[in-house]
Amino acid sequence: ALVFIGAYGPEWLARDKVQPPEVKPPEEVKPQVKFEFPKLLEKNQVEVDPRTYAPPGSLDQPVEPENPREYLIQLGSFRSVADAESARALLLLQDLPVSMTPVELPDGTWYRVIVGPYSDKVDAEALVENLREQRLNVILQERTTP
Repeated sequence: ALVFIGAYGPEWLARDKVQPPEVKPPEEVKPQVKFEFPKLLEKNQVEVDPRTYAPPGSLDQPVEPENPREYLIQLGSFRSVADAESARALLLLQDLPVSMTPVELPDGTWYRVIVGPYSDKVDAEALVENLREQRLNVILQERTTP
């Protein structure tokens, strides 16, 4: 008898219990999404220059820069010709287009050692960085071409 109660008792007791009614959770009310971007885009208009996106050579007239520029790199300005020639030789060994220009000033003649000219600013700036890595104090100069 004890085996019978132990085996079937829990089922018999569970059958008599009242099951609570199932409660459904309330449905979530989703807020209406309102996009403002279409209204903003309708009001705004961007003016585009077609020359920016045209392939090279497709325009009727070639575009010339208003003020063509060239870039020079000054390695230094020296009082003695020997010092200027020494600096010039250092750059000639690196196969750079270097020149030495005498300049008359009120306190005498100075000799400028100049690399260039370069038509592309990016190339000139890259060379400036290269020369500065060699611990040379250089100056990048920009001028309009005559």
